[in-house]
Amino acid sequence: MGRNACQHLDGCAVGVLNGCLVALMDLPPFLATLCTCMITRGLGSIIVGGFGISWPAAAAEGGWFRSIFKIQVNGTNIPIGFIWIILLVILMTFVLNHTKVGRYTLAIGSNKEATRLSGVNVKFYHIYGICDLWILCRTGSNFLLCNFRNSSAGKRSRI
Repeated sequence: MGRNACQHLDGCAVGVLNGCLVALMDLPPFLATLCTCMITRGLGSIIVGGFGISWPAAAAEGGWFRSIFKIQVNGTNIPIGFIWIILLVILMTFVLNHTKVGRYTLAIGSNKEATRLSGVNVKFYHIYGICDLWILCRTGSNFLLCNFRNSSAGKRSRI
């Protein structure tokens, strides 16, 4: 299994953990996500032994993902990650405004108790929403990694 697939599975697992902490244990979302952020950064440092991981070049095997975030014009690499972000914003806007999951997510954000009283399984959709956000965060980390040759756990994003 490739690094990208592992990152998205990891993002989904951490999202489910965060969702359970928030929805089932009633922890504040900021606290739950901040704590799991610190835990995952620490685990990342332990797994790589404190050293950076080199990512393959675009032409090397396994480096295909670099080419979908850059285009080459006259020998100059132009990053197009912002176009992917715009496409994700359009997709998520559609999901939030035109699907059942989106309506329930917006309702939970507006008034959690009223949504629960109207018969919506608030805990399930709360976990689902947080899991989706973590997958999008992992996608964003791939956008960032495409601009660097190597990465170290916790080095690029200080709190």
